[in-house]
Amino acid sequence: IMRPVSPSDTLIVLVNIVLNTDGKINRMSVAKTSGIFEFDRFMLSIINESSPSFPPVPTYLSKNEYYLPIKFFIPDGMVMTRRKVY
Repeated sequence: IMRPVSPSDTLIVLVNIVLNTDGKINRMSVAKTSGIFEFDRFMLSIINESSPSFPPVPTYLSKNEYYLPIKFFIPDGMVMTRRKVY
C-alpha cells in the first residue's frame, strides 16, 4: 500500500537478517514495513550494498544460522517530500 509521505512522519522499518556462521548474509526480509515501499527497499539495499558479510558469529552462538533483527527509523521532521514543479 502506497501512501503520501509527510514531513511529520516517523518512518520505521524492521529488517530481519539471517547470517551464516561465517558472517555472510544468507537472506534478509522486511519483518515490519514502514508503509513506504521505497523506504523499505532503500534500507534493504543499504545493507546489501554496504557489506556482503558481517564478522563471523561467535562460537558460543553456534547454530547454522543467526537471526539479526535491525530497526531503522527516520524521526519526524527529517522526512522531505518531493514536489512536482509545474
